Amino acid sequence: MKRRFVYRRFAAAVAFATSGSFFFAGCVSEERKEIARANVLYNQGAKDPAKLEESLRLYRRITEKNPGSIEAQLAFGQVLFDLGCYDHALLRFDAALAAQAESPPALVGRGAALMFLKRWDDAATTYRRLLVLDKENLNYANNLGKAVYFKGDYGAAETTFNKVLAAKKDDRTARFFLGEIALKKGDTAAAAREFERLNELEPGRFFGPYGLAKVALASGKVDEAIDKLRLAFSRGIEDVAGVREDPAMSKLLDDDRVKKLIAEAANKRGAITNREFRAAPVCEVVLPRAR
Repeated sequence: MKRRFVYRRFAAAVAFATSGSFFFAGCVSEERKEIARANVLYNQGAKDPAKLEESLRLYRRITEKNPGSIEAQLAFGQVLFDLGCYDHALLRFDAALAAQAESPPALVGRGAALMFLKRWDDAATTYRRLLVLDKENLNYANNLGKAVYFKGDYGAAETTFNKVLAAKKDDRTARFFLGEIALKKGDTAAAAREFERLNELEPGRFFGPYGLAKVALASGKVDEAIDKLRLAFSRGIEDVAGVREDPAMSKLLDDDRVKKLIAEAANKRGAITNREFRAAPVCEVVLPRAR
């Protein structure tokens, strides 16, 4: 579940950076008017691909006109990130950091983009920078833990998540990944405890029974694993591809019962309007190739 179990939303941080003291009463610059227009076009782009393309072209013109505008770079970066154009988004967040070193919203966006690009070392470095700015922020700590976990440094990840639990006993992200780490170590009893606790904390969500399905599978209990997986899917799943790509699930993917679950979930997910699935070609057409 690498791709989607990452906190994507940093809109609030960006909104903070581009509001309040940045906007003076009675004064709206031409740049801000253009950013507002680009945002309107972007929202219209949910149903009209031409509007989406127009919004990206406008954002590009705004940032080319004033590359030192942190407000414009953050706004464009957030749009590109939401579209799944992570390499292009990273360029914008780095441009924002060039304009304002150690900007928290730019670092948050940078870290999130790096996670989706699977650049684990760079992501970990970015979250460490954020923790220097705010050492009590558990979101930053959890994301650091995830970066080193996906890198394969399970010891460092375990230490990080245990620190999170010391500050917040039932942090759900830390519980989930400590369960995953226990599975990696072959400790199915410890993994089961973490996932059962997670299931108690969020009884209507996917991750508790999903983790328990992996525990059952690791214990050779295939039917129980499929029952737990069925329960997890019944609660809703955002990342069908993540299940297919999860190494712990590989033994089940040829089972007809699991194929049916995945197919049904994929069809339901496909019915949801989501620009991300068609955005990448637009990014390559409208934007210079990311380096």
